[in-house]
Amino acid sequence: MIRYVKPEDEIQILLMMELVKDDFAGYEETDFLNAVHMAAEKKEALLEEQGGMAVAILLFSREMKEISFLAVHPDFRKKGIARRLIMEMLTNFEKGDILQVVTFREGDEKGAAARACYHACGFVDDDELTVFEYPCQKMRLEI
Repeated sequence: MIRYVKPEDEIQILLMMELVKDDFAGYEETDFLNAVHMAAEKKEALLEEQGGMAVAILLFSREMKEISFLAVHPDFRKKGIARRLIMEMLTNFEKGDILQVVTFREGDEKGAAARACYHACGFVDDDELTVFEYPCQKMRLEI
């Protein structure tokens, strides 16, 4: 079930993040929690929950028109959950909006699944950049 994040979701989100945190360059728990809280207050944080467990989280910004964070529990990958979260997030934007996300560059095995998901959702490659001293790439989607 996809829904907006609530304050009481913090523990289950952190349990999931313990399993995936090494996949995110520059991950710091305190900064991440602050971002989750701020996004939740604005209704810009989506959670996929199954059996009372967080299996995926997506943070986005309506103002910046971007996905700022997307993670899926390792046991629930390749089941279309990330795609469903992205499709739900898109309902917050209007036709003609251009959304962006920063992810790994092509050829980086850490980002193969994320890039495939974003491409399947219609995102195209854009500028290459470095984030937290890690080579990344911006992707964009015109709604």
